[in-house]
Amino acid sequence: MEGLDENNVPADLRDIFPIAKKWGIGDDAIRGDVTMAATEEDKFELIYTLNGKLYLIDKWLESFSDEEPMSDEAAAFMYLAEAVDELGLDVKYE
Repeated sequence: MEGLDENNVPADLRDIFPIAKKWGIGDDAIRGDVTMAATEEDKFELIYTLNGKLYLIDKWLESFSDEEPMSDEAAAFMYLAEAVDELGLDVKYE
């Protein structure tokens, strides 16, 4: 996703910001095409990079409310988590 700013991401998630930019696709159809084309190497990279981070992503996403809408950066992380789910990857939550 273009135009995302790493400075709008919590410090403990900045190391996976490039992965969120790559996989955090909001359009379901496009994300589906990308996940269908994922190689075993892509899947391994996601598992390795995200192990123990899904909890931190959820914690951040839960901090948003109607009064404070989700940022584009947070949405990218939400869609990243959806991609992981769609791929059926066994990523450790905490």
